[in-house]
Amino acid sequence: LQAGRARVRAAYTWTDARFVRSGTADSAAVDGNRVPGIAPHRGAVSLWVEGWRGAFAAAEVRAQSATRVSDRDAALRSPGHALLDVRGGLPA
Repeated sequence: LQAGRARVRAAYTWTDARFVRSGTADSAAVDGNRVPGIAPHRGAVSLWVEGWRGAFAAAEVRAQSATRVSDRDAALRSPGHALLDVRGGLPA
């Protein structure tokens, strides 16, 4: 979305990455479990504003949900997190 000298962008991703049945006895313990290291939910929103004589300000927030870290133990997770990035500049 862009209006005048401002731009807003947003994105969201949902990923349902799971192990599928492979037919071996060893894999039966992970069938249907989420794949470790892949966050199911990720999102980002950014705002960019251009001002007088080339000055600018921008902010972006990125976030993701908790992520499994083991293919067999559903309780082992890294926590979800969010990151805020703020920046600005003046012309030289």
